[in-house]
Amino acid sequence: MNFISIVVPTRNEEKNIDACLKSILNLDFPKDKYEILVIDGMSTDRTVEIASKYPVRIIENPMYKIGPAHNIGIKDAEGDIIVFTDADVNVDTHFLKFLIEHFSSPDVGCVIGGQTCVFGDRFISQIRSAFHDYYDVKIKHQLNREPHEVTWKNMSTFGTAFRKEILINIGGFDESLDYPDKDIGYRLSQKYKIIKDRRATIRHYLNKPFTKYCKQIFQTSTTEGILYRRYGAFLSTKSIILSIFAVIWFLGYLILPILVFVSLLYFVRAIELLFVPFIGFFGYYFVKGFKINIQKKCGIKGLFILPLISFLSLLLRSFGMLHGLFKFNVKGHYLLDAI
Repeated sequence: MNFISIVVPTRNEEKNIDACLKSILNLDFPKDKYEILVIDGMSTDRTVEIASKYPVRIIENPMYKIGPAHNIGIKDAEGDIIVFTDADVNVDTHFLKFLIEHFSSPDVGCVIGGQTCVFGDRFISQIRSAFHDYYDVKIKHQLNREPHEVTWKNMSTFGTAFRKEILINIGGFDESLDYPDKDIGYRLSQKYKIIKDRRATIRHYLNKPFTKYCKQIFQTSTTEGILYRRYGAFLSTKSIILSIFAVIWFLGYLILPILVFVSLLYFVRAIELLFVPFIGFFGYYFVKGFKINIQKKCGIKGLFILPLISFLSLLLRSFGMLHGLFKFNVKGHYLLDAI
């Protein structure tokens, strides 16, 4: 039987780390066949204190970010199979058993588990919950519940198992990226299979503040832009054109005050041209709010705020994507190349 290393990156996770570690220690798996590594990004709360109460190895990550945390875990792991999971995740009792059974095939490099989202009580979490419930019902019958091969587009690192040898051979995670999931998936998929097994279930607790949610949208979109430059994948021509249009549209609003000093007539025409698509956008997401039952989750105010959040998300994705596309250096930093 393979020895497993479960790597948990953390930073200020005092609210989640206790439940996370308890779920891992409650796995239906021989306790002498797996270890737990907590890679802490210099937490300033009680994360390390709480984790210290459990039989885990705690290792510092002075660079804070997720890429370095994963690479530290790879270097210090004693197992030949490495499982990554976030601190705001609880794993199912049979999670590990279902993941590792696929590694009997030598051409499998990675196995992704299934995810159940649990949303908190923040306003943005309730909106995301409404969207999730709607699309979950809509596509549930289309999902393949049996273990099956997927592409790098399905990659996420939490609740996912890798062969340690393969991770080292491809240089580990790109430490220059805020979200290196799809980069590691793309590089790994060039030679190995990626398997999805929804039986290996995790429960992901989503209750981030709105500011962190916005930051995540911008950073993930920046990563997509960088990876498009690097591999010519990850983005479609349609998404790039839409992003350019959205940015130009937004910048048009910013220069409207200048136009009023040039000509009142031009100002009025500009107002008309710029607000027509915005009114259409607002109307679309207002009606969409009824369709996904936003008012049941967030009250009637959710119907009016949803279009604004959607508009902000579009702008963040557009600026993030273009930010990544126009970066000068997109080569990446792979620390494990030196091993």
